[in-house]
Amino acid sequence: MRDVAERAGVAVVTVSRVVNGTGTVREETVDRVVAAINATGYQRNEIARSLRPGQNSMTVGLLLGDLTNPFYASLAKAAVEVANLAGYAVLLSTADEDPDVERRAVSELIGRRVAGLIIVPDQGDHAFLNEVNAHDHVPIVFVDRPATGAEADVVVVDNEGGGAAATQHLVDHGHRRVAILVAPSYYTTGRRLRGYRKALRRSGIPVDEDLVVTLRRGTADAASAAT
Repeated sequence: MRDVAERAGVAVVTVSRVVNGTGTVREETVDRVVAAINATGYQRNEIARSLRPGQNSMTVGLLLGDLTNPFYASLAKAAVEVANLAGYAVLLSTADEDPDVERRAVSELIGRRVAGLIIVPDQGDHAFLNEVNAHDHVPIVFVDRPATGAEADVVVVDNEGGGAAATQHLVDHGHRRVAILVAPSYYTTGRRLRGYRKALRRSGIPVDEDLVVTLRRGTADAASAAT
């Protein structure tokens, strides 16, 4: 920053204001500082910045499940796009539905002083978040399904409504033997199954349990074989 300040003919504090977007700096001064930044190749050290009192990291942690699942790939892409628009980077990690791996990943992300955490939780107890996040108080949002043992905002789709709408669509087209394939009992698939049952009951069609197929694994191959 001293090199940038010297090249632009300004004080170091002025460079800091331009880099961090704080305070008021005249437009022509901003232009000189930006030109000096480009000429020197200066890059802000986010780790050092996050260690300063009152400073926030510009990185969001994203903890997902199985990355071979296209759903998680699309979720990651969306998170990165929105974070970038706000000037944030995204640090990606995966737990693959393993509670021990998930806990280590969360601890590591919080240790990197991320500004916030987006987590697709596994099925285990998430009370550990109250312990590992007791000091840093990193904001946490759960995605796709809620977690037990920890309070945080949750962003989910209407799985029950989706299961009901899909079932009703087939019933409206005259079908009466409607099968449903569900992955192992995660929150999302359980809600979809509930919607399926409700739609059939509303239409006066008894649920045939032989047509409710629980897959051993929630993969495309398993679904194809069951179909």
